[in-house]
Amino acid sequence: MKKYSYLVNKQFKVNRKKNILTITGIITSILLFVCVKYLTNFMQEINIENAKQSVGNYEVILKDITIDEAEKIQNNVKVDKSGVYKLENSIDIYVGDTNKKLNIYSCDYTIINELFDKNLKIEEGNFPKSNKEVALTFSAKSELNKKIGDILKVDESEYKIVGFYKDKEDTISNTLTGIIYFDNYKINEEINVAMTLKDKKRIIEDIKEIIESLSTYEDSKEYLKKVNYNAGLIYSYGIDIHGESSIVKQEKIVGLFIDLTVFILTLLFIYGAVRASLQERIQEISVLRCIGATKNKIRYLLIKECMILSAISLPIGIVLGHILVWLIVNVIFQKVIGINTYGVHFKIYYDVIFNIIIFTSLNITLAIIMPIIKCGKISPIQGVKVNNLPFKDVKKRKSKIIRFIFGYKGEIAYKNIAANRRSFFFITTILTMILLIFNCFTGFYLSNLKQYEYKMKNAYDIDSTYSNEFSLDNENSLDTIIIRRNKLKKEFEDLKILDEIFMNIIIPTSITIEGVTVNPEISSHYQINDTIKNMAKENMVKFDQANILIYDKESINKIIPYINSGTNSNLSYEDFNENGFVAVNSGYMNSKSPFRKNKNSQDIRLYLDEYYNAPIQSEFLGFIDYDKLINGSRFGYYSRLTIIVSEEFYFENKKLMNDLQSISRNINAVINIRENIDKDKALLTSKELITKNGGVYFESKESLKKDKNTMDALAVLTYTTLFLIIIIGALNIINTRYINIILRKREFGTFLAIGIRKSDLRKIIILEGIVQWFISSSIGTLLSLIVLKGASSIIGYSFGVVYIMPFGIMLISVFILLVINLLSSFLPYSKLKNMEINDLIRNEE
Repeated sequence: MKKYSYLVNKQFKVNRKKNILTITGIITSILLFVCVKYLTNFMQEINIENAKQSVGNYEVILKDITIDEAEKIQNNVKVDKSGVYKLENSIDIYVGDTNKKLNIYSCDYTIINELFDKNLKIEEGNFPKSNKEVALTFSAKSELNKKIGDILKVDESEYKIVGFYKDKEDTISNTLTGIIYFDNYKINEEINVAMTLKDKKRIIEDIKEIIESLSTYEDSKEYLKKVNYNAGLIYSYGIDIHGESSIVKQEKIVGLFIDLTVFILTLLFIYGAVRASLQERIQEISVLRCIGATKNKIRYLLIKECMILSAISLPIGIVLGHILVWLIVNVIFQKVIGINTYGVHFKIYYDVIFNIIIFTSLNITLAIIMPIIKCGKISPIQGVKVNNLPFKDVKKRKSKIIRFIFGYKGEIAYKNIAANRRSFFFITTILTMILLIFNCFTGFYLSNLKQYEYKMKNAYDIDSTYSNEFSLDNENSLDTIIIRRNKLKKEFEDLKILDEIFMNIIIPTSITIEGVTVNPEISSHYQINDTIKNMAKENMVKFDQANILIYDKESINKIIPYINSGTNSNLSYEDFNENGFVAVNSGYMNSKSPFRKNKNSQDIRLYLDEYYNAPIQSEFLGFIDYDKLINGSRFGYYSRLTIIVSEEFYFENKKLMNDLQSISRNINAVINIRENIDKDKALLTSKELITKNGGVYFESKESLKKDKNTMDALAVLTYTTLFLIIIIGALNIINTRYINIILRKREFGTFLAIGIRKSDLRKIIILEGIVQWFISSSIGTLLSLIVLKGASSIIGYSFGVVYIMPFGIMLISVFILLVINLLSSFLPYSKLKNMEINDLIRNEE
C-alpha cells in the first residue's frame, strides 16, 4: 500500500472543490473570531484613552500626605509615575452678579506634562515655570478680563499670567482654576500625590500595599479620605476596585457570553464542514479498511487531512481578518461614521493572533473528534455497500401542520428530511440561529434608532441649569429668582442668535392632594414604595417626593396641545390663572396617571410641604406625558409627582411658596440656535454667557449625535458579525444538504427507473428545502418575538425602550433563509440531473 502522504495528496487533488468549500468555512469562522476579539481589544483601548482624556492619566490620588511619604511613594519599585500637587490659594470672586471660586493649584512637572497632559491643553502662551507664574483656565480670560502678561492678585500673592488652558466643559463652571509651578514645599505641608502603577493587573493590590506602608489601613476611615481612585480608567482596564462593581461584572459576563457564543458557532460550523466532507467519503474510507488499513491508520489519515486544511486556513483567515478589521476601523468608523477613537489607530494585537491560533486549534480538534471516531467505527462492508452508515429503522412521525399547509407531498418531504435526525436537527438549529440573531439584532438597532430620532426631534441645542445658591444675594425668594430668570432670558434674546428659548423654575417639595386617590394601574405596573401614601380616610394622597415646575406663558402655550384635558374642554393659558395645574404621567413605558379624581369630590386642594394646614384651592386641568414637557427627560418617575403651574399660581400663593422648606430654586433653560448662521460661533457665544452667569450646560443634540455614532459603530460590528454568521451557516447548510442529497442517489435513481420525471425529482428536492425553511422560519420567528418581548419587559421597565419586530425585517430574514434553502436544493440537483439512471442506482459518480 502506498504511503499515506500520497493518499492525502491524491485526496486534495480529486476533491479540490470540496476541500475549498471546507477551507472557506474554516476561514470564515476565523474571520468571525478575529473581528470579535480584535474589535473588543480596540474598543477597550478607546475606553482607556477616553478615561485618560476625560479625567487624567493617573490611577490613584493619595491626599493629605507629607513630603517624606511622597518621596517613599516616588521611590517605590511598583510605582511607574508619580507627581505632587496641592491647593495653594482659594478665593471668592465676582463675575457680574454671580459668586464664583478661583482655585490656584501648585503642580510639579509630572502632573502638568505626564499625568494630566491630555486634560491641560494650552490655548495661549505656556505653562508656568516658577511659583510666580500662573496659567488660567481659558474662561477666566474674559470673565476676569485678563491677558498674558497681566498680574493676578490672589490674597497676598501675586502671579504673572503666562498662559491660558482649555476649559473642561463637564466641570463645575462656577469654579475657575489656575496652575502655578512649585519650587519646594514646606517640610510640614500636606500635599497630594497622583500616580500610576507598573503592573496593571495588580493595581488594587499594589495600591493597598503602598498605602499600608504609610501606616494607613483599608478598613480605617482615614483610608477612605486619603484614597481617590480614577474609577473610569481602572474599570476600563477590566479591574474591579472594591470587588462589588456591577459594571465590571456585567462587562465580564457580556464578554464571556460573546466568547462562548463565537466558540460554539465556530465549533458548530467547523464540525459541519468536516462532517459533511467525511460523510461523502465513507465509501473511500471503507475501501481502505477492506484492503488492510486499521482504524488508527484511517484516523491518522483523516487527522492529517484536517490539520493540512487548518494549516492552510489559519494564515489566510488571520490576514483576511485583519484586512476586514482595518476597513472597519479606518474607513467605516473614522471616515463614514465619524466615531471619535480618541487617537487610537489600527494596529496588530499579537495576543489576539496567539489566541486565534489556540482558539482555532482547539475548535478544530473538538470539531474533528466525533466525525473521525465515527468514521473509524464504520463497518467496511456496509460502508462499501451503501456509501453511508448502516440503515436503521426510524420512526417517522406524522405532522398534521405540514400536511395541512403543503399536502401529502409536503408530509413525505418532511419525513425524508427528518429521517436523518442529526442532519435535520443540525440544519434546523443553524437556520433558526441565523433568523433569531438577525431579527433580534435588527429589532434592537431599529428600536434604538427610532428612539434616537424621537429624542433628536424633541431635543434642544443646549440645556442649562442655574442654581440659586450661586447668586450673589443668595436669596431664596421666588421674586428674586423670577427677576433673575427674566434678566437671563433678555440677555440671550439680545444676542439675536436664538430660534427658541424657554426658561422655567424647578422647586422640589412634598405635595398632598385632597380629592383624589392613587391610580391602581400604577401599583400594577410599578413597585410603589413609601414615597406615595394613599390616605383613603382623609380622601388624600401624599407624595413625599414631588416637583413644582413654574412655567411662563410661552412655555405653557408650548405644551398645551399635548395636555390630556381633565376638564373636557380646550385649554388655554388663562385656565392656569385660577390655581390651575397639570400633572405629569408616571412611568416611561405605558405611562399612567399618578392619581384619579374621586367622583364624589367637587374640589381639589393642594397642600405643600409637611405642613398642609393651609390648603390651596386648585383646579386640576389634566395630565401630560413626560416626553411632551420642555426637556422632560428628568421627570415622570413613578415614585415622584411632578406638577406644572403658571407664574400666577406663585403670585396667588406667594407667602406659602416662599416658606417652603426646600431651599433649592433652580432655573432650567433650553435654547435652539437659529438656522443660516455660524452655529459653532453661536454655540460658543451661548456657552460663554451661561458660564458667565454661573450656569452649567449640556449640549443635548451633540450628545445624541455621539450616541448615534456609537450606535452606528455597534451596528457595523453587529452586522459584520451577522454577515459572517450567515455566510458560515449558509456554507454549512449547503454543504450538509448537498451531501445528504448526493448520498440518496440510489433512491432518486429508483424513482427515475419507475417512471418519475427529472422535473418531478427537482420538485421533490425543492419541496424538501421549502419544508425545512418553513419549520426553521416558524421556530426562529417565534423565538425572536419572545426574546424581543422579554427585552422590552425588562429594559423598558427601567428605560422606556420598547423593542419591536418590524414586519419588513421579518420578511427579509425569512427570505434570506429561503434563498439558503433553495441554493442547498438546486446545487445537488444540478449534479444529479446530469447523471445516468444506472449510475444513480449503482451509487457511483
